[in-house]
Amino acid sequence: MLRRWWYAFLCLILVYNLNGIKVYAFKAEVIKILKQDDRHKNIVFPAGVRIDEKNKIIYVLDAGRSKIILYNFNFLPYFSFDKGRGIESPLAIDIDDQGNLYVLQESYFGKPTRITVLNPAGIVEKEFFLNKPEYENIAPTSLCVSGNKIYLVGNGFPGILVIDKNTGKVLKHIKVTEEIEGYPTQISFCDVYKDSNGRLYFTSEDAGKFYVYDKYGNFLFKGGKKGGRYGQLSRPEGIAASPSLGVIIVMDYMRHTGLVYDYDDGRFLGEFGGEGWSPGWFAGPKDIDIDKEGRIYIVDTFNKRVQIIILTAGKEEGVWSPTFVTPLQPVK
Repeated sequence: MLRRWWYAFLCLILVYNLNGIKVYAFKAEVIKILKQDDRHKNIVFPAGVRIDEKNKIIYVLDAGRSKIILYNFNFLPYFSFDKGRGIESPLAIDIDDQGNLYVLQESYFGKPTRITVLNPAGIVEKEFFLNKPEYENIAPTSLCVSGNKIYLVGNGFPGILVIDKNTGKVLKHIKVTEEIEGYPTQISFCDVYKDSNGRLYFTSEDAGKFYVYDKYGNFLFKGGKKGGRYGQLSRPEGIAASPSLGVIIVMDYMRHTGLVYDYDDGRFLGEFGGEGWSPGWFAGPKDIDIDKEGRIYIVDTFNKRVQIIILTAGKEEGVWSPTFVTPLQPVK
């Protein structure tokens, strides 16, 4: 333990010397770890998490068992949707304002890639099959429901498809161009998220950046820097934002960290985590969500769990730095 604290001290000195500014560590306290489903079986391959504030449900997608586990706000699993509910090959999930669950599923035994919509009771209401020409051969990785629209993204697919959530009709194809290695390139996106203010967020592994749009689809700003060092995005995956906390958080799948940015302008503030298996450390974090109480839910893929943490700022308000010293508190 003493060695870890000494290492943290040296790292903070290094950050001070590199950036020329004074920094303070902030605490990432793990308050709960979700590892089992409603049948007391271990989660095999967690791939997504979403919080339904209205109905007080935590949805965890276990792609390894092809099921979606429902937890209450006391973090107790009490039900699950699996093949009996049409969940056969899930990739990602989201919830609309009415509590309907949208499940992105890859092709499975003759069924094409599709979006399966379940009502709050877990009954399949409809499915949109994505093998039609209008979907432009997208191999989707994430979806987000906002108002009457579904935003769909996929690795290797240039841009964002906007789909009518009632009919499945493609309304728009948004394309974004960035200069990569000196050449203008139409980039792809790997994750999409909507916050409580209706703002939309997209992450791009191609560019090593995230992009923020307002609830009407108007571009606001972008943030992040491509790279494999502190403060850089090597392979950004999940993104979430909290207006009340004033932060945007991007999980870097390759660097096993969470990078924190200012909510208003995308300015980099600091990061937390790192590679490991103890509470507060990660192995291939893939998805993230934040509830209204400020609890942060992180899909810790290869540790086969979802960690729930609370971030606390350091001694000086608004100053953030890497949390080499996490976790400071035991799991409750």
